[in-house]
Amino acid sequence: MDSSEDESKTSSGTQDQSGADSQPWRISVKELTLENYGVALEDRTLVKPVHVNLEPINLNLKNLSNQKDSQAELALTLKVNQTGTLGVKGLVSINPVSMDLSLQVARIALKSFQSYVDSVAQLELVTGTAALDGKFQYRTLGRHGPEMRYKGSVSIDGFEAVDRLHSEDFLKWESLLFNGLVLDVQPDKLSISEIVANQPYARVIIWPDSTVNLTGIFSAQDGETTNDIDSEAQTPIPVTINTVCIENASVNFSDLSLKPNFAMGIQYLNGTIRGLSSNSLARADVLLEGKVDKYAPVKIDGQINPLSEDLYTDLALFLKNIELSTFTPYSGKFAGYAINKGKLSLDLKYKLSENLLVGENEIFMDQFTFGERIDSPDATTLPVRLAAALLKDREGKIDIDLPVRGDLNDPEFSYGRIVVNALVNLITKIVSSPFDMLAGLVGGDGEGLSFVEFEFGSAALGTEQIRKLEQLAEGLHKRPALRLEIKGVADTKHDRVALAEAELLDQLKRAKLEEPVAVELSLPARTEDISLSDDDYVRLITQAYADRFGEHPMTLFEIESETSESPKIEPEVLIAAARQRLIEKIAVDETSLRRLAQERARQIKDHLIRKGEIPNERVFMVEVKINHASDADMIRTNLTLSGI
Repeated sequence: MDSSEDESKTSSGTQDQSGADSQPWRISVKELTLENYGVALEDRTLVKPVHVNLEPINLNLKNLSNQKDSQAELALTLKVNQTGTLGVKGLVSINPVSMDLSLQVARIALKSFQSYVDSVAQLELVTGTAALDGKFQYRTLGRHGPEMRYKGSVSIDGFEAVDRLHSEDFLKWESLLFNGLVLDVQPDKLSISEIVANQPYARVIIWPDSTVNLTGIFSAQDGETTNDIDSEAQTPIPVTINTVCIENASVNFSDLSLKPNFAMGIQYLNGTIRGLSSNSLARADVLLEGKVDKYAPVKIDGQINPLSEDLYTDLALFLKNIELSTFTPYSGKFAGYAINKGKLSLDLKYKLSENLLVGENEIFMDQFTFGERIDSPDATTLPVRLAAALLKDREGKIDIDLPVRGDLNDPEFSYGRIVVNALVNLITKIVSSPFDMLAGLVGGDGEGLSFVEFEFGSAALGTEQIRKLEQLAEGLHKRPALRLEIKGVADTKHDRVALAEAELLDQLKRAKLEEPVAVELSLPARTEDISLSDDDYVRLITQAYADRFGEHPMTLFEIESETSESPKIEPEVLIAAARQRLIEKIAVDETSLRRLAQERARQIKDHLIRKGEIPNERVFMVEVKINHASDADMIRTNLTLSGI
């Protein structure tokens, strides 16, 4: 063999040996078994380390190999902190790395993980266990489907947590079950077929310092910071939840900032929420029904989309026959009165889209009655009793439509504030123009119903004023909780003159009755039945003037002049001048004016009671008022409404 052939063989042999050396190791394990092993885990990244004991651990692994696409059979069982159990069974591969496992977890005590809760909330875990039953899959990137997937169920049972700041109940439930849960990672996605919450309970408390337990529990803990940039950069995970079932839920609300304290609860709340999704166009149907304080029905019906960035709500809330006396702590503080009795029903409809909130509040109260006065520095100065009386119909019912509107983008937005403002505006409008409210019930002019006009010097009701009082009586009949106050009025100038004129006329009639001719003709004995002819009037005025001043009325027109003759005076002018001077000499004191004012008020009261059939206890005559001279053609007696 020549040298070239030897060289060729040597080169070839070297190449084969090098190729053999570069092949990866082939590793295979027929079976690996671990029995009664234990592992202690400790997380010291927290202020209070978390300890997890895994014991006993039993592992059985068959046919493990690093050959491509080979699969090993895995069976693992262990206990977690002596109470919980974990079971894993399925296939694993290391080339490429993949897993296809069945997971069964039961009775994992949550209290062992209290330190993780401490980092996010002031909650103390009292009881609760976690469990899951499903399949876990993992495959390297580049393969079809997500990198990781869990499909199955998750449950948390017997959960109870208390507010650690005040040692008060906060949240608990009998069971919380997530059925048909599919969680994908890379790409991220979460879907849940059904969530069933059995006997969930929550408590909301406003403490004496006006803080809310929700705020205190979930406020940022000391030393913690949030990375807003990272949170904004994260893309929300697509979420779909087909059905949420609520079974026998309850919520208790307490306001300890009030004296006495306020408390209310919702019990026996059952229903479903169907079609929750992070899709902005999705709409979830809501139907929940329960009881307020055990007896008053409550129903929530409509559509929501709380998982979308563009929040959407179209909900109707119905509550019926809630005991109003329950709200005495609030009415005492803000209205200044206790609530004696009454039932409250609410029909609330709210729509929220593109951060614009539009609400329709129909508030119905039956037999609502204020109780005793309560001194409160926060009480409104508005006459709330009058407002209630104006709103309460003859059957003791109050029906209020209260629309509200608000923009969630407004940094000053507060749902409570816009509702309170709307209610205050309504009450202000009603009590500032109470007669407009009555006019809306019976027709007519609201301002016109607020007064009755009289001729100067007279307490007689004219035709137009009687018609007005008939309308007023109809309005008072429809609003039986209203009282009417009448302030009689008299005018120091025009009424004084009119009373003097009436006195003069009465004197003239008495003078006629005393004439011999009157005795012979047997004239009526009452002056109001006497009529005076023009001749009678001239004669009697002239005689009265002479008796009063000792001279003829002509002396009023005498001109002091040696050459001039006596002027020619028309009889009408002469009598008018005499009449005027006689009137000026008739004394009308304030007592007479007060008597006139009182009589005007009495005429109004009598008409409302006798003709309008308004009970006497609802009509009051208040202290009269003597006004200075008025420029009006008639004088007004003002009326005021108040609540019983």
